[in-house]
Parts: sequence; C-alpha cells; structure tokens
Amino acid sequence: QILGHIPWNLATNTTLLALPLYVLMGEILLRSGITEGMYQALSKWLNRLPGTLLHTNIVASGMFACISGSSAATAATVGGVALPFLRAERYDDRIALGSLAAGGTLGILLPPSIVMIVYGVLAEESIGRLYLAGVVPGVLLMLGFMATIVVITLRHPDTTPPSQPTSWPDRWRGLVHLVPIAILVVLVLGTIYAGVATATEAAAFGVTGAIALAAAKGRVTAHMLSETFLATATTTAMIVMILIGAFLLQFIVSFLGLPSALSRWVVSLELSSLQVILIICALYIVLGMFMESLSIVVVTVPILVPMLQPLGVDLIWFGVIIVVLVELGLITPPVGMNLFILQGI
Repeated sequence: QILGHIPWNLATNTTLLALPLYVLMGEILLRSGITEGMYQALSKWLNRLPGTLLHTNIVASGMFACISGSSAATAATVGGVALPFLRAERYDDRIALGSLAAGGTLGILLPPSIVMIVYGVLAEESIGRLYLAGVVPGVLLMLGFMATIVVITLRHPDTTPPSQPTSWPDRWRGLVHLVPIAILVVLVLGTIYAGVATATEAAAFGVTGAIALAAAKGRVTAHMLSETFLATATTTAMIVMILIGAFLLQFIVSFLGLPSALSRWVVSLELSSLQVILIICALYIVLGMFMESLSIVVVTVPILVPMLQPLGVDLIWFGVIIVVLVELGLITPPVGMNLFILQGI
C-alpha cells in the first residue's frame, strides 16, 4: 500500500508542479536566444573590471538564476553562451570554467529555487519566505565571487586579455537585451511578493512570458517546442524519480524510529545549537562529494528537522545554510554536477 500511496501523494502535490514549469521556462529561454543577448549586454557594462568577461559570467548566472531555479540549467545555459566568447578572447581555461561552475551554483540560492521548493515541502515552511531569505546571501555570494576574480586576475594578469573599452551609447543600446529578463523576473518574483500568485502559479506566469518573448523573437517553431518539451519531460522525470525514492526512504527511516532516536541522542549530548549546525555542515560537505544536490536534501532534511526543532533552530535560516552547502557540493569533486555539465559543453 505504501509503495502506491507515497508516489501518488508526491506526484499530485500541487506545490511540486512548480518544478517542471521552471525547468520548461529555462529550456524555452535557452532555445530562444534571450540569454545570449543578456550576456552580450552585461559584458559591455562589466568589461572595465579586472577579469572583464569573468564578471559577466557571474552576473549573467545570477540573473538567469532568478528565472530558472536550477543550477544545472544555469550552468548549462550560461556556459553554452559564454564559452565561445571566452575561447575567442583566449581566456585561461581554468579561471574561465571556474567562474562558470561557481556562477552556476547560484541557480538554487537566488529565487525561484527548485531545491528551496523541495526543502519547503519537506520542512513544511513557507516557500515565499525561503525565497526572500535567499536574496541577500545570493547577492553576497555573487560579490564574493567577483572579488575573488579581481584578486586572481590582478595577481595573474596573463589569465585574462586586456579589457576592450565600450562607448556609452553602445552600453545604453545593449540594455534592450535585458528587458526580457526583467519582464520575467517581475512576472515570477513580483507576483509572489505582491501576493498575486503562489510559487507554483508564478512559475506558470513565467512560462507564459517566456513563450510570448520567444514568439516575439520569431523563435517558436514546432521543432523548437518538441525539443523543449522532451528535454523538460526528461529532466522532470529524473527529479520526480529521485523524490519518490527519497520519500519512500524517509517513510522507512521514520517507521524504524531513526529520527526520534537520533534526536534523543543529540539532546543527550547536551551540545549547543551552533555545535549541532557545525556538525551538520561537515556532514553536508562530505555528502556533497558523492551525492546529487536534490538527493541530499530529500534524504537528510526529514531526519534533521525533528532533531533541530527542540534546539530552537530557525528552519528558514537553516534552509538557506543547507542550500549554500549543497551549492558547494555541485562543484566539489569527484561528483560535482556543474563540473560534469561544463565538461560536456
């Protein structure tokens, strides 16, 4: 009975309907050429900084993250657009690919994040509040990446070519390519924070906007839609199968009484909440070396949440910490998903 009930309850959860919708939006944007225009426009504004296009990689990843919700989609899309430019300008491969891999992780911290949706469902927390909590850490992470690029390029000037100055008229004209992204950010995040839509409904707004923008560019064809829907179905099926397996594992673990036993054991150690969080951080860093991000969250959160509640840990705050640690796992060998994606590109 359980093998039937759990997959059915998961697959009919309306909150999780946001997952395929955000994946679909990313696929449409990838095939419509909107991200390429965004990348070129940003490069004109950031080319005076030491590292030039490397900063464009980070900011473009952050902007695309605000409409895709997926690190894999962010790394694949921005990487696919950026690498030809970086190769043509003879950037050092190590720092170029490093900036794309790190920038791609922003896809699950800045809203709308797929991992935050899954965490919110598991921890029974507000997805809107989780989205809001991810904004400042996401921006700080972007600035940290950019500061790192400045330091590296100043110490090793040979890793990047000299910057090419761009006239102010060219910069202003380039802003036109950022308008579609701004429209989608307003459609997705604006409707959530204005109270007009839930996270799921906002994803539907985003898909509608993405199709309208792609149609305006004349990129919507039967072949394009066929490829888009097939890629979305493939990715969604993978995510849902991971979730079904993890929810079945969660039931078995709960049935055996492991979360409550673990919780009692931790309480008996009389550790402070900070000590417990630091131990969890170390655990996530190790898990990130071998497991996929969504799998880590789904397997561990149902065990950790009952343990953290008696310690008075804010689960919204804890959710952001988990997402940052999972991001680290995306670029940690031997199983760093973003590294595999960029290697494929």
